[in-house]
Amino acid sequence: MTIRPQMVRVFGTGANTLTQSVRQHLGMLNIPFEFIDIDANEDARAWVRDVNNGVERVPTLDIDGIIVTQPDDENLVAALMQRQLVKAD
Repeated sequence: MTIRPQMVRVFGTGANTLTQSVRQHLGMLNIPFEFIDIDANEDARAWVRDVNNGVERVPTLDIDGIIVTQPDDENLVAALMQRQLVKAD
């Protein structure tokens, strides 16, 4: 895969296993990202609820304007590819 560096924002909690999995997968893909812990940031918590129709779902990602909630690896890569952050070689 070829990677175009851009910032991906991951909103979640440190203790959430799916958040940990997404962060690990982004790391394996060498995708730079910013992690925002919603336990420590009330504005971020409110944003997560707002984009998820009032429900706090983590992780919620902002991938260059695409909002992705609780993605599995396949959906995560699809969103990254949609924004051309990764490309199949």
